[in-house]
Amino acid sequence: MLNREDRLLVDNDVAIPGLAALLDSDTLATALKDEQPRWGVRHVEVTYLRYKPGTNCLAACRLHTENGVELAYAKALHQLDNVHHSDNDHQISLPDLKIKLYRFPHDARLPALRKLCTPDERADLLRRLVPDQPELWLGTITPLHYKPERRLVARLDGDGMTAALKFYTADAFEQASAAAKHFSALEELRIPQRLGRSRRHSALALSWIQGQTLSRHLPNPAGQDIPMHAIGAALAHIHAQEPADLASFTAQDQIAAVAAAAEAVTVTAPWLAELATELAYTVAAHLRADDARHGHRACAIHGDFSPDQILLTEDGGIAVLDFDNAARSHPAADLGSFAAALIQRSGAQPQVTGYIDQFRQGYHAADGAPIQSNQIALYTAVALIRRAPEPFRYRHVAWGEETERVLRVAGEVIRNA
Repeated sequence: MLNREDRLLVDNDVAIPGLAALLDSDTLATALKDEQPRWGVRHVEVTYLRYKPGTNCLAACRLHTENGVELAYAKALHQLDNVHHSDNDHQISLPDLKIKLYRFPHDARLPALRKLCTPDERADLLRRLVPDQPELWLGTITPLHYKPERRLVARLDGDGMTAALKFYTADAFEQASAAAKHFSALEELRIPQRLGRSRRHSALALSWIQGQTLSRHLPNPAGQDIPMHAIGAALAHIHAQEPADLASFTAQDQIAAVAAAAEAVTVTAPWLAELATELAYTVAAHLRADDARHGHRACAIHGDFSPDQILLTEDGGIAVLDFDNAARSHPAADLGSFAAALIQRSGAQPQVTGYIDQFRQGYHAADGAPIQSNQIALYTAVALIRRAPEPFRYRHVAWGEETERVLRVAGEVIRNA
């Protein structure tokens, strides 16, 4: 059943007939059962949305069927797009709703995934991708993170060896491939190393590091030690490296990203339009002022530094994953990104403030870049605004309330900067 916020969105976008079905998984499941009963769909779980107002909406799904759970994605198209009936094992079309649904590993923009369907094609792909690791060629592939039509991250278990696989769109592959070899591992900082790549398949293979992400340890159970000081030091070691050919991400790029996030909130939650727009203007003014005062300070940054990208290894070390968004930018961007992720996940409790303080102390103790407190606060507000659309995208039950909370916390942070 649609909640009030979802219903308002559907009423405001009549150009996408299938939008209501993607927002109401029961409606989608019923339509799939009627169109393709042999698939045995019992329930649909929507885990992620990518919405383009008036154009289309893509939904990553888990199909709960008679035979178990499988990955898929549905795309609701514009009312004028042609959608014809299909009768095959990898796609369902719902012409009346203008919806196409693809079963994993079939993906309209990640064609290499289709090679995962059969053992022979999968082995051929892996031979090309990791020619020097024959122990991986007949390995088992387990999807970990899938954003349809954008990226797949998977685990590859071979004969006594494990690796990470990443598949991209063709236009995203080159930047990700370069970033995967730009940064060096140190004793205090472990980074997955590139084992192989295939431009033909837009795929990377990376070394596997065993451990648990920091996000799995938050909120912190009583008595459990979280090494925030060491995590801050690890970030300082990233910022001290000087990889060549990283793309630049300037203050103006940050302003554009904040404006895009505010626009996304305005579309999905119009009652928050004034708040989101005013915050975007305020943050933009602060970014311009900081850039004018200090110039474009830049170093190598991770670009998405958060608890999801930090691994606590089994032997007590720190590893940092996923450098796909690495760039040359203001060092405070990574510190603000990390602080924003902690605040969004756990709120502004004293424990979170303590975590952030320990993290910053570790960063500065490891000779991190000289950054003023007000700059960290500014980039924390930037990151919070950029995270504001996520409750809707990830289908949180009370996504409207969560979005408002994130924006109001961003406002408090920027006012206290």
